[in-house]
Parts: sequence; structure tokens; C-alpha cells
Amino acid sequence: DYGNGSDLLDALSQVVDETRAAYPNQVLSTHVAIDEPVHGDAVRLAQMFGSLMINAVVQGQQSSLIKAVAVTEQGRLRIEVCNLDGIDPRR
Repeated sequence: DYGNGSDLLDALSQVVDETRAAYPNQVLSTHVAIDEPVHGDAVRLAQMFGSLMINAVVQGQQSSLIKAVAVTEQGRLRIEVCNLDGIDPRR
């Protein structure tokens, strides 16, 4: 349990910042709102979120919009990452 979720919020926000820095030309739409306690390992959850974001960037078309969401809803964590243009056909 991470109390009010601030450790997880910080970890996920850092992942977003690092992804933006690593891929400055990629269009990212992100929403991170952890306002409930989350039972789990903040480091591992952040690693998973980062892996999903990087996969969406690397496998997608360069100009496509990447949408990344991490929120708590009714006591559960919901993570959603999608590349709105799909996988680059050259991959």
C-alpha cells in the first residue's frame, strides 16, 4: 500500500517526463491521476507503464498521437496506453 498514492504518482509522472525527454518530437497526450491508495510495487508499476509507452512510440508511426492514462477508479489502478495510428507497417 502506498498511502495516498503519492509514491506511485511521482513514479508515473517521472516516466512521462523521461519519455517526453527521450522522444521530444513524439506527440504524447497523458493523464496521470492517482488519488486513491494503490496496493502494489510503485517501481514495478512505473516500469510497466514506461515499457508500454516506449513500445507505443517505437512501434508506431512517428507522427501518431500516443495516449497514456494512469488513474485510480473505485479502488483500482487503470493504465491505458495506445498509439492512435496503430503499428507502423514498416515494422
